[in-house]
Amino acid sequence: MKPNFNTGYYELQYDPFGMILSGRSWQAGSGYRYGFNGKEQDDEVAGDGNIYDYGFRIYNSQIGKFLSVDPLTKSFPWYTPYQFAGNKPIVAIDLDGLEELVYTKMFTSFFKDKYFKIINHSAILTEYISKISDPNKAQNTIIFIVAPILNHADAISIDLKAAADILNKKDAGYLDPEALAAYGEVFNDWENAIQETGMSREQILSSDKNLFAIAVDVQQFGRSNTEEGLGSLLKDFFHEIEAHMINNVNGNPEPYIVEHDNNISYSENAEEYNETGFTYDNLKDGLTPEYDVIDKVAPESPQGVINSEIDRTITNQKE
Repeated sequence: MKPNFNTGYYELQYDPFGMILSGRSWQAGSGYRYGFNGKEQDDEVAGDGNIYDYGFRIYNSQIGKFLSVDPLTKSFPWYTPYQFAGNKPIVAIDLDGLEELVYTKMFTSFFKDKYFKIINHSAILTEYISKISDPNKAQNTIIFIVAPILNHADAISIDLKAAADILNKKDAGYLDPEALAAYGEVFNDWENAIQETGMSREQILSSDKNLFAIAVDVQQFGRSNTEEGLGSLLKDFFHEIEAHMINNVNGNPEPYIVEHDNNISYSENAEEYNETGFTYDNLKDGLTPEYDVIDKVAPESPQGVINSEIDRTITNQKE
């Protein structure tokens, strides 16, 4: 049973391409306009839950296709221009009718509905997603959105080829004690994330594509049952996109200390951050301040803008 802030309660179950399953769905009240993947539905055209507005195109879940040609069809010559989610709805989700993103089953099982309900109602958050799903880079880059068990952080970004190479060196005994100590629990996090992609280390290393992952700790999804927890989880996720993954996709990754500095505008506000107890040593250790500290000290920083937008969108969704 899923809460509907506008009409009471509803339960909708879909097939992989988004058609409502007969006899397995119900709704108390009327007037709620959103359905599959959080998209607005048009029930006047083809009945309940069959037509969805994806922004750039209209989607028909009965046939599993868009009703118009993909504006980016030249970037995907291997697909029919009407396809949905690369014809892989189990592992891929079409964000706005333009390009696909690969989300693993664990992530979608625990978090998809809440995730899309917020993102689809924010132009700013949608733009961040688009920055890591550039169709011009799709032939060379794959980004997995995964939800493994993480031990050292709530969310991390991973260069999968680099991680697989280091893990192989560790297993072969090629890493010195200093390197082993430096990576610590990260080894297990990488292993868990790689496992959820469905690829082996050998497959990752032999791939002709750049492979990355954004991993969100599956143990943290219980936080999303409250507004504060949902906001914090989304802020973790978008921190990984803004601070790290955009640089990875564009081929210009920076040291973590630089990426975190830019993300929270530490250098411009060092004195104010120090007064809160967050120091340069914390920054060197790969840490970031609590989100309410960022909001107070540097609301115009990239992370501050993300925090504000997530809070605003969650608030608007319950009104």
